[in-house]
Amino acid sequence: MGVINNIIIATAITCWKYHKDRGKAGKDEEEEKDFIKLNKGAIQAGLTTAHEHQTYRAIHDIRRRRPDRSQTVPAVPDIVFGIQTR
Repeated sequence: MGVINNIIIATAITCWKYHKDRGKAGKDEEEEKDFIKLNKGAIQAGLTTAHEHQTYRAIHDIRRRRPDRSQTVPAVPDIVFGIQTR
């Protein structure tokens, strides 16, 4: 019974599927529209109604920049918590 279980486990592990890295062409990597700058530009252009804002957004394409992942702060801080040991 142990040998059969090992074979079943080995088969399950070798059939695992995982996500492949799509590189920069993936949808997750697309830059989002920067609505704050779009709204600010529309107001500075003298547009006040929602329809005018929608038209302004369709004409102007301002995107947010994604931060470089190599420059981001690590999720785990590099400090030790708790009481010192002897």
